Amino acid sequence: MLKDRAIQNHIVGRAGEFLTAYHLELLGVSPRIVGGEDFDIVAIQGNRLFRIQVKTRDKTEKIRNTYSFLLQKNNKHLSKNNADIFALVCLPVEKILFYTPEIIQKARTLRLQPEDFFKMTIEESWKNCLGRILNGLE
Repeated sequence: MLKDRAIQNHIVGRAGEFLTAYHLELLGVSPRIVGGEDFDIVAIQGNRLFRIQVKTRDKTEKIRNTYSFLLQKNNKHLSKNNADIFALVCLPVEKILFYTPEIIQKARTLRLQPEDFFKMTIEESWKNCLGRILNGLE
């Protein structure tokens, strides 16, 4: 059973990476899935390169009815040393929220309500995140 769960987690994670890359392409960004140690996608927009860590959920927690994103990889807390942008993917509704490391580093786990994924479009989330980075707010 544990092996089945590990396989399922891998499939869910890959689906999130592909969905993120697809939406970045639609936004005119050039993404490449690299599956690196600290980040999953390298994306180029204009003359800037961004390392993106993708975290994906396919179901809510039963008790809280939230999507719970563990902000770790290989038992290490994620930070700006790992990636420039964090993409939190909600597979059931095919939505993505992009965050800068300064938002991520404040929590070990980020819990989002299902409705949080509808407060802005994927494009708005991407532009908001890029704005924070380019204006030095991250």
